[in-house]
Amino acid sequence: MLPDLNIGTAGGSSAHPSVTDAVAAAAARTPADITLAVNGRFQGGYITRRYGRPLQNVHAVQLELAQKQYMREEPPYDWIDERAQRLQPVLRDMVTSALRACEALHA
Repeated sequence: MLPDLNIGTAGGSSAHPSVTDAVAAAAARTPADITLAVNGRFQGGYITRRYGRPLQNVHAVQLELAQKQYMREEPPYDWIDERAQRLQPVLRDMVTSALRACEALHA
């Protein structure tokens, strides 16, 4: 079974560890039934590998998000607002945490 939130930084090469840690800490504040992995099966795709350059102050973090967290995974494959609303504060916290970590690195 795949985790619900998969955070990828190309095995740690596309973002400074403090950025990855901040995003992962925010993701860990999810409801208990939402699972999480960092640089697990999904470590980031082309964009993280191509553009993530932490030594040049460019940090790339990818999120693979399980569809079941916001939609039905069988026909009619529709959006489920209650599920999405439950996850939105978590995603907001992850982005905000990444921005704060970058600001701290590059202040």
